[in-house]
Amino acid sequence: MEGTYYPPYEINTYIEKILVHEADKSSGRREQTVEIYFNFIGKFELPGQEEPEPFDPVEHRRTRWRENYYRSKEKLLAEPAEIQEEKRERQRAYQREWRRKQREKREKTKTA
Repeated sequence: MEGTYYPPYEINTYIEKILVHEADKSSGRREQTVEIYFNFIGKFELPGQEEPEPFDPVEHRRTRWRENYYRSKEKLLAEPAEIQEEKRERQRAYQREWRRKQREKREKTKTA
């Protein structure tokens, strides 16, 4: 991309002031606002440049969880029915064993 070169003294004739605001780290990322004021125009803003949405770590975590959940579900549904049933049966057997151990633990604490 070919650009036109303007020496610094030419650019300085068009700029009234430049404001550099303090850095903001409240969102977890470092953000800093720079405002450029031109002579005869005032504050210059690029069209279509909106403020970014603030970063929400809880929503980010939920989105990642959903993505992983649906990805694993798609992977599971792509498996043949026999393999799916084997996995379900292994999971049920594990749950039955875990519940049995929990029952024994409760009975021990009741008798003790």
